[in-house]
Amino acid sequence: MPRTLTVPPILVFILLSVWLVAPADAQMVPLGVRALSPDGAPAVGVEVGFANWAATSIDLDTVFSSVTDERGAIEVPVPARRTALWLVLARDTASGLAGLVVLPPDAEIGEPLELRLDKGVYITSTVLTVDQAPLSGVRPELCLVADTYAWVFICPPSDDEGNLRIGPLPAGVTVYLDLPPHMQHLAVQTDWPSSVNSPGIVLTAGETRDLGPVTIDPDGRSIEGVVVDADGKPVPLARVFPFEPEQPHEPAVTDEQGRFFLVGLPAVGLVWIGAAHPARGLFAAMEVDPDAMPEVEVVLHPPVTAAARFLDEEGRPLADMAIGVTALRRQKGAVFGSFPEFPDVAEPQTDANGVVAVPGLVFGGEYGFVGDADGLNNSRTPPVIFVVEEDGPIDLGAVQPQAPIRGVPRQQ
Repeated sequence: MPRTLTVPPILVFILLSVWLVAPADAQMVPLGVRALSPDGAPAVGVEVGFANWAATSIDLDTVFSSVTDERGAIEVPVPARRTALWLVLARDTASGLAGLVVLPPDAEIGEPLELRLDKGVYITSTVLTVDQAPLSGVRPELCLVADTYAWVFICPPSDDEGNLRIGPLPAGVTVYLDLPPHMQHLAVQTDWPSSVNSPGIVLTAGETRDLGPVTIDPDGRSIEGVVVDADGKPVPLARVFPFEPEQPHEPAVTDEQGRFFLVGLPAVGLVWIGAAHPARGLFAAMEVDPDAMPEVEVVLHPPVTAAARFLDEEGRPLADMAIGVTALRRQKGAVFGSFPEFPDVAEPQTDANGVVAVPGLVFGGEYGFVGDADGLNNSRTPPVIFVVEEDGPIDLGAVQPQAPIRGVPRQQ
């Protein structure tokens, strides 16, 4: 889903949108919108908001800040030439009506856009802690999909009783609802239609859909342990952190005995953690279960080099071929990615013999190599997926189409 900045109130938002999608000297033209009630009469006093597809995470508290006049109309300046879709939303909270219309980038600005309102839809839920206490101030992200394009909005917060009531929203569009990114890993139980793993829901006019409660562990789980080197000696001042790219996390730092205490971990499931002492050139990655492992020992190792020889279908070396290198984690196959504590891993080319050696791999980490024959990310060879489980150089052997994949099999 597209995500950029949270926008300010509508006039500032319009100016920002114009700057994003049009040159500074772009000609501005008036865009008229005429809102109609279900019976075709002018919809007077209706709130109208604009959402440019170039900006998302739009605040529902501020986007509806224009109001139709006695003719059911409003007018705003827009660039004559646009490069992004605009979503025009309207709602009448008193009567529970809502509607939308999409303005394509190539649409000519002429007659006012007709925006017909219908009975709106509402989404309700309750946010609770693991102790079943209400949690206020939680602002979910609402994703609306119209004409195959998605707009993400920040919803009003849960009240003192933990209750959420979102709407009126336009009927007939696909809706997703997520916790804010910094809280998603703290969810213990939720039936929300998440944009991550749900097809979304489509609500009919006049419907109120209760999504049930979402349970959050505000503190997350924790784990403690000790960081040692390959000789079993404690490593003070090592940094320990979870692989949660969407939730920035302050690393724990080991004390003089190499001990650490890491908090704020995801509320459910296994967790991948990393540990590093960059000054000593020692690193590690491992999967832990905070519920079943009261204490863990993390063993740091120097970075490892892995080599492979890439061949074509007839066994000839694939020389000067770019090799894509991906750092993975076994849990869900997600990228554990670029963490400043870990060494940078370059994406090299094969030599004249089709051989490539990739240094800087972290002990315990899972990696994938793939041959990119034309430099356009078109895979020429099957992916080689392996786990770094030894200190010395790793020889992955020959890699060629239709050949068995060498290396440590990926664990599911």
